[in-house]
Amino acid sequence: MFIMKRIFMRWLIQVVSLLSSCSVCAVGINHDFRPLTHLNKLAFYDYTITRFEFDENFIVLDFDKVEQKFKDKSVNLVIETNIPEAETDVGYKLSIDSNESICKRDGVVMQQDFIDVLIDDKPFVKNKMTFDSFPSVTDDGYLKSSNVMTLTSQIINHQGLLCQGSLTLLAELSL
Repeated sequence: MFIMKRIFMRWLIQVVSLLSSCSVCAVGINHDFRPLTHLNKLAFYDYTITRFEFDENFIVLDFDKVEQKFKDKSVNLVIETNIPEAETDVGYKLSIDSNESICKRDGVVMQQDFIDVLIDDKPFVKNKMTFDSFPSVTDDGYLKSSNVMTLTSQIINHQGLLCQGSLTLLAELSL
């Protein structure tokens, strides 16, 4: 038994000395871990825009020969949500995704980008416009907004042109 204790003590001393010598030799390893996160906004927030449309599907602009430009044309823009009227801290943003206007003669582009967009008589700034709240409520008690979008034309410098255009307007809730 005495021999067994002695062997165990000798082994324990060797292990302790080995541990102490290795701790002196230890080298720190540094590594940066960059966490990634992803928020699914659809799962995070239940409120949405349920209706976003103009009162006209196609907008036809009339040309004014005296002014040499298209006449201003206004249409109503309706935005409805599923947000109860008790929620007062919700607004919305409108942004222009694309605004293309082009006039051609015999397939050759003569003029382009001549239509400007106004919402409630205000121009877009950097293709964005923010509204702090929804000013009205649907019959069902949900927040809504009705805006007037006006298309205005710059002077058209040529005659005998075929002109057309398209506008893509986006809407999102502001929390």
